[in-house]
Amino acid sequence: MPIQLATPFNISGPSITAENDPHAAATKFTVDMDAETLVIWFPLGTATVVSGKSTAFVPGLLASAPHSIQFSLVSNTWTASNGQQGTLTAAQISAVQTIMSGVATAIRNPAESFAQSVGVLNGTIVPW
Repeated sequence: MPIQLATPFNISGPSITAENDPHAAATKFTVDMDAETLVIWFPLGTATVVSGKSTAFVPGLLASAPHSIQFSLVSNTWTASNGQQGTLTAAQISAVQTIMSGVATAIRNPAESFAQSVGVLNGTIVPW
């Protein structure tokens, strides 16, 4: 579900438009279980929309670095790459907890199982 930008990112020259990025989308995230942080990146680009639903997103080549939001899972605060910051509301905390729960079950357990099963890490799996 990309974000339709109120002001698209546009680079143009004297006679051509080099790039027009009307959307942003969450395409990457990192979770640091030790520091208890979550960072989500939102590059600018173009989404393909068919029948009101996004089917693909292509990041722009010339757009500036992706925007990002870093969440502290300890203090329930957030800081964005554009300098904005705030404290999560109860509903937002719940949404971030849902993301983190998904990370633990959908990514972390299978990753640990894979590492153990191929012998990268020898031992016994203990699910989260």
